Amino acid sequence: MSGTLNATVDHGITLVSPTYGNPLTVSGDVSASAGDGIFAATNWTVDNGGTISATSGEGIFLKGGGFIDNSGIVIGVNAYGITSTSAPLTLLNSGYIHGGKAGIAVNQGQLIVDNLMGATISGGLAALEGVKFSGDGPATSTMVNDGVISSGNTSAGGGIGVWVALGSFTNTSTGVVSGGSIGINVGDYSNFSNFGVDTGQVGVVVGAGQNDVTIIDGGTITGAGGEAVSFAKGVIADSLTLLPGAVLNGFANGGGSANLIFGGTSVGTIANLGHEVSLFPTISLSNGAAWEFAGTSDMAGQALFDNNGTLIERNGDSLSITSSMSGTGTIDLSGGTVALGNVVGAGQVVDFQGGQSALLLTDSHSFSGEIASFTSGDTIEITGFGVNETVTSHQSGNLFTWTAGGLSSSTITFATDPGTLALVSMGPVSSVTAAYEIVAPPCFRAGTQILTPDGPRAVEDLRTGDTVVTHDGRARPLIWVGQRWVDCDRHPNPEMVLPIVIERSAFGPGVPSRDLYVSPDHAIYCAGLLIAAKHLINGISIRQIDVPEVIYHHIELMEHSVVWAETLPVETYLDCGNRHNFVGSKGLVSLHADFAAPHWDRERAFAPLVSEGADLTAVRLHLHERLCERGVHPVAGRFDVFADGRLLTAKGADNGQWIFRLPIETHRFAVNSTSSRPADLDPASLDCRRLGVAITDVTVDGRLVDAGDTRFMSGFHMPELRGRRWFRWTDGAAVFDASGAREIAFRVQAVSPVWQTPLTLPQPKGRLRALELHSQ
Repeated sequence: MSGTLNATVDHGITLVSPTYGNPLTVSGDVSASAGDGIFAATNWTVDNGGTISATSGEGIFLKGGGFIDNSGIVIGVNAYGITSTSAPLTLLNSGYIHGGKAGIAVNQGQLIVDNLMGATISGGLAALEGVKFSGDGPATSTMVNDGVISSGNTSAGGGIGVWVALGSFTNTSTGVVSGGSIGINVGDYSNFSNFGVDTGQVGVVVGAGQNDVTIIDGGTITGAGGEAVSFAKGVIADSLTLLPGAVLNGFANGGGSANLIFGGTSVGTIANLGHEVSLFPTISLSNGAAWEFAGTSDMAGQALFDNNGTLIERNGDSLSITSSMSGTGTIDLSGGTVALGNVVGAGQVVDFQGGQSALLLTDSHSFSGEIASFTSGDTIEITGFGVNETVTSHQSGNLFTWTAGGLSSSTITFATDPGTLALVSMGPVSSVTAAYEIVAPPCFRAGTQILTPDGPRAVEDLRTGDTVVTHDGRARPLIWVGQRWVDCDRHPNPEMVLPIVIERSAFGPGVPSRDLYVSPDHAIYCAGLLIAAKHLINGISIRQIDVPEVIYHHIELMEHSVVWAETLPVETYLDCGNRHNFVGSKGLVSLHADFAAPHWDRERAFAPLVSEGADLTAVRLHLHERLCERGVHPVAGRFDVFADGRLLTAKGADNGQWIFRLPIETHRFAVNSTSSRPADLDPASLDCRRLGVAITDVTVDGRLVDAGDTRFMSGFHMPELRGRRWFRWTDGAAVFDASGAREIAFRVQAVSPVWQTPLTLPQPKGRLRALELHSQ
């Protein structure tokens, strides 16, 4: 039978039948100056909405186990708030539980706890733990925390927020755990999953001899003393898995035994890897995971890097891996640098997704992976050659082979024929070793007029021995001319080879004298610097054009120099030792010599080449000012939404959210917009992605959509984070799978601005300021 206690009782209660009913509902106050507040030797159910306290004993002690639903207050002033022995105990807490020793303690018994949002479990200043539980077998005890758990003790042996062994503890996104000394102590055969906040002098500790421990972090772990996560040395089969959104305030120490796993399905970011994690012998990316290792990351000391996901290095990122590399994953180079200093297995693909990406290899270790999308703006550097060693190269289709000292040969495999490449000496990098890089040259499009002593001549009409006028007015002979036909339609990344047109008067009145067409990496000489044409694109006066094919021409002087093409000073070909590859060739090519520091050959180059920084911004700003003088100015972009091609009107905007009701059986939800590249409109930007509208807080029929949801189809860039909120840019024509949906809503984070031009673009009149294009 059931019972109710609604009075005030100033002594402890021992639950026996038939004196007290089972279950027992407490709505009054129980206060025990001696003994336990409530004690039961047999299995009992207690529903507490009142106050239960004990001065010297436990607040509630169910020796025989049972079930407790606490919405009130339970206090064990100098003992445990709630405890049991080896019998199973289930606790649902929406109230307050406190113990001088620990809020909850169960040893070698099954414990199931759900600490709800708004609820608190705490241990006092003398407490060893806020919650301590040890199951009677692997993972038989479970606890889910949506509320607050704390322990105020700051001693080295106490002050643990949660101590778990033979169990599973989950701290949800609303959960907060704090310990004066340790946030979470994880013992044998236990799992800890964190999506909320965990803090301590050390955030998470796995002690000596604690094996088969799994830690998963998708929230915030803070170690105020410097260590966010600490594994003891010699642990067996322990692992730390980081999910997107994970924040480590302090470093993670693998103890030389635990393994580090990067998981999840959306894009995660960790900065300065090597500073944040150390002593993990194996680091891996799980299947389907995508992580950017931002900043400067150094994974020295690991025995193995196992990549089965996507490793991302964006502009400005650099990553050094000295361990061997296995798995079937991808390294996505989007402007970053990756140095691989050990053996790389056949399952790895290095995908060059953005210009100025660099891959660094060593000649002494085999690279059995594959290179994809190696085109304009990319470079492969190889180190480890002897200073006086003769190095030769040979290319056959998508295979590039180099031989050192006439003895050892190494081959790189490209996913498709990369076109003509060459191995170029970078000179010594130490007293005993030298480096080489794989490059391809820039060039002029056929029809370009080059200034000669007899006047302008088409580049295709020039021959070896003909003279051209250099920037200083001198006539110099050509020592070599070459050409290459490029099938742009068949190229895997056409934007890497499509011509760039520099419109007449883009730099100043009559400079150039007419439209000039060059390859993306052909450098323009401005203010004493060389700048690749692709870095000057603004979408109007300097832009890339779409053509099915193009013939490029190369001219070389005895020394790297600058000539006049359509009255604009531009560089000549810098000898890479591969001129024989350009005569009579046909096929897919990438046309680039990577002049980006530190790979730029300063000794042979005519001038420094810049690809970022204040000097580049100043030149781009001048080009923008020229556009403004012609009536061109940026305006806000716009977007429309379609359901299977039918234009939709927003039902309303709730707190900034656009809400769209869909016709029955809609399959494709499209967001179409104007689009632009940030680098086209912002002189200081290097972001060359085409952006339309950035959306966030996407819901389908009221349910929030994950950033990595497979319903995001074509036209969406990878998810990005602002704080803890994700958003995704479209490219101007994005499609979401709306099958089965009746309503889709989203918030607009931003809309990319676009250029607005007058009906005609007048050429500026009068004497207008022009950028200095050459030094005197």
